[in-house]
Amino acid sequence: MILRSSTFLGVSLSDRSLSCAEIAISGGKRIVRRLAVLTLSDDLSFDKPDAVGAALAAFLRQKKFSASRAVVGIPAKWLIALEKEIPPSAEEQGRAMLRLQAERLGVGDSGEMVFDYAGRIATDQTSKVLLVGVLRTRLDQIEKMLENAGLSVGAVTSSALALAQGSGGGGNDRGLPMLLLGRQGAEVVWRHEGLPRMLRHVSVFAVNGHGPVTLGTLGSELSRTLALTRSNGSSTAARELLLWDGVGLSAEQVAELAERSGVRVRASDTMTMLGLDANGSVAVGDPAAAAGTQTAEALAETFAPALALAGASADRDLLPLDFTRSRLTVRRARRLGQRTTWLIAGGALVALVTIALYVFVQQRQSELDGIQTKLTGLRDQVQVAQTVLDRVESTRGYFDARPPLLECLREITLTYHDDDKIWTTSLTVRDEERRTEKEKKLPPLRKGTLQGKASDSNVVYAVLDRLRKNPKFQAVQLLKVTDVGGKSKDVVFTATFNFTATE
Repeated sequence: MILRSSTFLGVSLSDRSLSCAEIAISGGKRIVRRLAVLTLSDDLSFDKPDAVGAALAAFLRQKKFSASRAVVGIPAKWLIALEKEIPPSAEEQGRAMLRLQAERLGVGDSGEMVFDYAGRIATDQTSKVLLVGVLRTRLDQIEKMLENAGLSVGAVTSSALALAQGSGGGGNDRGLPMLLLGRQGAEVVWRHEGLPRMLRHVSVFAVNGHGPVTLGTLGSELSRTLALTRSNGSSTAARELLLWDGVGLSAEQVAELAERSGVRVRASDTMTMLGLDANGSVAVGDPAAAAGTQTAEALAETFAPALALAGASADRDLLPLDFTRSRLTVRRARRLGQRTTWLIAGGALVALVTIALYVFVQQRQSELDGIQTKLTGLRDQVQVAQTVLDRVESTRGYFDARPPLLECLREITLTYHDDDKIWTTSLTVRDEERRTEKEKKLPPLRKGTLQGKASDSNVVYAVLDRLRKNPKFQAVQLLKVTDVGGKSKDVVFTATFNFTATE
């Protein structure tokens, strides 16, 4: 018996591109069919949804996509995400609390926002959920773009949260913090017991999304995030990070990221974790990819967010949230039909309904008063949190603006042992110009001169030997070592080196 297959489309947005993935469900298997990236030209932007929608329609026809319903993922940089704590309450009461908090954030200088939340509200214990918002103008642009592309909107959600939800897979992976690395930047999802607690965008490229990945900023952000989770009372400190590598980091870069962040970095297995099957080869529409077809396993890492969105299109249980059907939107009560109105008419019934409504309003008013009292009591905590945030923001400039000399000085300092009788009197580092095009692609080359004093020449030789073993230093040479003279047994020395550490 041959089962009829159905196709589902996932579209992951970034500033200048749309990643599309189509999967087919046949016989209980999810098979990857088509992958493609539409890069917007200079005259197109999401502020022109009509033009982008027309370009997307032509692109999908050209690449032979057949799905007519799509789930769209938004990058973290377009969203606002805040962790909120909800006391034990029923589902509707918890949503009412979140709705009040969303209303306070919902209208700002940038315009009205639409909110939904990721997580669960428990009746028997305090719950922590992630409140996520997007500008209504941005949501309207996305819906209009899909309408002009001839697609119906299945949902609009967060790409990173959809990937975290769809890659649960069981085991310990579900609770690991997640790093999604793509050309639009990095997105960090911190999870606890399988539920998202934080969503954050981190810029990881040198210039406008191009050039080499700057792991220093990314590693520092991950390290600070880990410190914040500890200071916020997290019961368990993460020691491992799940990496979705969409840019192709080398093994050395992954090791450097682990060192800078202080956690183990483990690569993801996209096909297995998303529950996908590869049916031979998959059609590729990425201009940067090789012509023809490639294996799904080879492309899955780059298209992981779009594949997760396609899976959510097939199974709404994999949707962490949906801005088009927000659970925080108050649903309009349906009006009763004429027949029902006649059935419930009558003096006695009207009286009972009136009394019931009065009791209900009083109960809700009492609950609202309690919530207002709790919010008033939290003002001091909010002030403390704001103070901490201001301090963190003030220190960010140190990491962004510190001179390259500090990295070199740090490496030399680590070379000195506590029991070495040696000290530095002068350190000079200057940039060396790269001449050939091949050399210009390498990390900056800096020539340095180190002068100092030591108790004897053996200490100088030992320190320079350790400096030569450091891969960040090359061409370490001792120019001279001479006695100070007089009654002192100290020696003075001068050495040169090349420092090629990546900034």
